[in-house]
Amino acid sequence: MKRFSVLSLAILFGIIASFIHISTAEAACGTYYEDNDDPNQLTIRSGFSTYTKHSGSYRGDYRLSKNPSGDGAYFWSSPGGTCKASHSYYAYLNNVNFTNTKAQYQFSGTNNATLTKYVDQYNAPGGWNYVGFGYVSTAPGIWLSEKGVSGSKTGADGIKFVNN
Repeated sequence: MKRFSVLSLAILFGIIASFIHISTAEAACGTYYEDNDDPNQLTIRSGFSTYTKHSGSYRGDYRLSKNPSGDGAYFWSSPGGTCKASHSYYAYLNNVNFTNTKAQYQFSGTNNATLTKYVDQYNAPGGWNYVGFGYVSTAPGIWLSEKGVSGSKTGADGIKFVNN
């Protein structure tokens, strides 16, 4: 009876361990979050000079551009490694200072085409807002332009990559 119990436990442990390994691998590629001013230096910015701490923002801070005719941009790099090349992109929008009703996001689509999606940051519901679907094999991330509606302010906060 003891031999059967030890063998049964060994098999059960092996099955559980294989599920844990699969779950960990899937979680690593499933959903990836990145904040503005990422501590792992996975963001690059030109412009967006106003830095503000704000409790309603993703991880407590955000960047703001007050130059809707500027050439600046904010870049969040995509997760690398063994993850698939296709992602759905979401932007965290939860700030009344984000007044750009036509914020311009760019990322790669099929056949290396650059996709441009416009998001109304001012009227968007608070939280994660869908930006679009793209491929990261040619441009490993998502860009947000300073350009916007005259007199508006464009906000850069969190980005969520969902592996598809």
